[in-house]
This record gives sequence, C-alpha cells and structure tokens, in this order.
Amino acid sequence: MRVCFLTSYHPPKDVRLYWKMARALVSAGHEVVFLLMTNEPAPDPETNLEWVVVKKPGNRYLRVAKSVVMLVKAVKINADAYQICTGELLWMVPLLRFFKPKAKIVYDAQEPLGIFIAAKPWVPRFLRGLVERIVDFYERSMVEFVDDVIAVAEKNKEKFVRWGAKTHLVRNFPILNHDVEVIPWDSRDKVILYLGLISTKRGFDVVLRIAEFLKANPELGYRIKIIGKLDPGELERLERLISRFPRDVVDLVLDWIPHEKALMEIANARFGLSLFSKDALRHAAATTTNKIFEYMLYGAIPILSYIPELEEFVSDGADCIFLNPGNEIVDFQIKFSQAIEHGIQMSRTAREKALERFLWQHEKPKFLKVYE
Repeated sequence: MRVCFLTSYHPPKDVRLYWKMARALVSAGHEVVFLLMTNEPAPDPETNLEWVVVKKPGNRYLRVAKSVVMLVKAVKINADAYQICTGELLWMVPLLRFFKPKAKIVYDAQEPLGIFIAAKPWVPRFLRGLVERIVDFYERSMVEFVDDVIAVAEKNKEKFVRWGAKTHLVRNFPILNHDVEVIPWDSRDKVILYLGLISTKRGFDVVLRIAEFLKANPELGYRIKIIGKLDPGELERLERLISRFPRDVVDLVLDWIPHEKALMEIANARFGLSLFSKDALRHAAATTTNKIFEYMLYGAIPILSYIPELEEFVSDGADCIFLNPGNEIVDFQIKFSQAIEHGIQMSRTAREKALERFLWQHEKPKFLKVYE
C-alpha cells in the first residue's frame, strides 16, 4: 500500500511520524510518501520512503492558502491511503474523498483540536468556550469523510467514539534507544531537567518558583537545567524572569537539540519536569505527553502537574511526584525531600514499568492494524 502523510507542522524526520509510524509501515512492506509544508530541505529518499516539500510561509493565513498546493500534490501522488497529521489540513478531507474515492483516509488526531485552537493567544478568553464548540462542530463534520481516526489518549478517543468514528487508540510511547547509557540514579548530576518550549502554558511560572526554592536551599545542591526555546509571545518577560537566577541554580540552553542528545540529558538527570498551567490542563489530559514516558524509560523521576488521567500510568511517591495545580510549591517542598531519600528505588520502579508497559513496540501492531 502507498501511504501519504500530510502535515503542515512537523519536521521531515519527526520522532512520532517518521521514526515510529513511517518506519513501521515500511517494515510491514508499505510505501510512504511524506507531503510536508516546511522550510527544511527534503531528506534523501530511502527505500520505500520519500519526502515532497511545499515551502512554508511565515503568515498563518498564507499557510492555509498554501495548503491548496498540498491538496493538488496529494492527488498527484496517487496514494492508496492518506493520513492527515495536523488539524490545519482537515478541511481538505472532503476534497480528497471526492478526487480519490477509493483511497483510505485516516485522521491522525494527536491534538484535541477544539481545545487547542480555543487556547490560542489571539482568541479572547471570553470567546474560548464558543470557539471550542465551533471547532468541535467543524472537526465532527470533517470526520464524517474519514475511514479511521487515530487518537493518542483515551479522553480524545472517547470523543471520536461518541461521534461514531472508527477510532484506534495508539499511544505515543517511546522507542528504546540502546545507544543511550542509563546512569545509576545516585551517580547522576543533581539536575531537575526541563525540555521543550519555554512558556507559561508549559508550567514555566511553577518552574521558576521551584528555582526560587533551590536558590534559597543551596545545601541541596540541585539545579534546574532548561533546554529549549522561549515562546516568542513571551520573550521579554521570560528573559527577564530567568535572568534573576545564577547559573548554578538555572542552567539555560536556548536551543533545540537532537532527540538522541535529549535522551542522554534525561539519562543523566535525576528528575524531569512536565508541568502545565491551569489553562492547559484539559489539553494535557487529552494528549498525554510522550516526555513522561521518556523520563521513566531512562530513569529520571517525573515531576508532573496532577491530572487524573495520569494515574493510569504513574503512582505518586512510587515512580513520580505529582504537584496539585494551585498548590505546586507546597507539594514540591514536601515531596522533593522524600523523593531524594527514595530516589534510587523510584527511578528503578519507573524504568521497569516503562520497559514493561510503555514502549512503542507494544503500540506498533495497533498502528499497523489501521492499514490492514
């Protein structure tokens, strides 16, 4: 089967789309064509795998208009199946169904689209509920034209099942990288790691309050290592806040790093942060970030915003630290010292659980079933 992945958001070798999904299809004997909107160069073709690139404009409105070019190219690719990998391209589903009536169409719903759009900074707070309902109506209308939906979290799957869509739950669990050395927990740097976009929605205000606690308690010897880029919409504010801390408290690396290097950073950190602001908790509940499972797999104890949906995967005090929204610092002060005392066992428990339950090899057959 010839499968075309369409995305206007992801890089050419995205961890989930390329390393997990596309390579799974190729290993099963399928052919994959990536049709991307990006300014990165197309990688060299591989066996049964190629990339077609459409240049990405900076303006979001021009980006939507440019997606018409993607539709034309998608039809010319003449695939047996099309996987829509971003909600921004969902509008083209009825047209794909018209031009390619025999093709299988799959909607890869990694994000809860209504919540995601309504939370955009250009949507006034008082209109967010209305915008979410409008986007949900639109998404439901488009789903009528697809054959299958892929969801990454139970909460998002339930929504599509209610809408009558044939839905597959395929978790975004990590691939075990055997080249990454997992250092014993008590031999690691005394680091609390933050990876990814630096923004208020990602709980960065709480991160800075944790940094204040570490600054006031130097005898602990811990620092926060932050690797990522600042949210462009909060650039000046975040730079000003971070500048208050010395490097031995907040170690800042303002850059994206290769995925394997990020895994090495995790394997040398004692704790890993995955936090969200109150406004972002619903979105987090409907996606279940892959970062949690990478922390566990490489032995860093996750420090997490408490979301009831996470109790399916982790246990407070046994293999993670939960911080209750609105009470994060009090929780941190109590639980962090306990976690330091029991860190070796917590790290071991987290890693063993991830190796047993949270690997892509368990999800791969579920994904391939979509294309049977």
